[in-house]
Amino acid sequence: MTVHSGITGGHLGIFKTEDQVQQHAYWPGWREQTEKVVQGCEQCAVYHRGQPPRQMPLVPYCDGAPFETIAIDITGPHPKSSQGHVFILMANCVLSK
Repeated sequence: MTVHSGITGGHLGIFKTEDQVQQHAYWPGWREQTEKVVQGCEQCAVYHRGQPPRQMPLVPYCDGAPFETIAIDITGPHPKSSQGHVFILMANCVLSK
């Protein structure tokens, strides 16, 4: 079936393949036949994405005093200054901004 494995297919799974078939053709039993083709696809059967990466919940970050925690970043390239510099070093207090 070219809508699943052809040049425009990409092995996209049952729902997206059914959507492609529905846009281009119709025959009695098309949905069941499409499911059988996708479920019988060897390339789809061996491909496994694995578990999504685990993410930790966000934790509130509290500082006690100004300049206790400082965030540093380099920005650029910017237009050249009169001295020829194109990057800027930014330092920011996390509490007082």
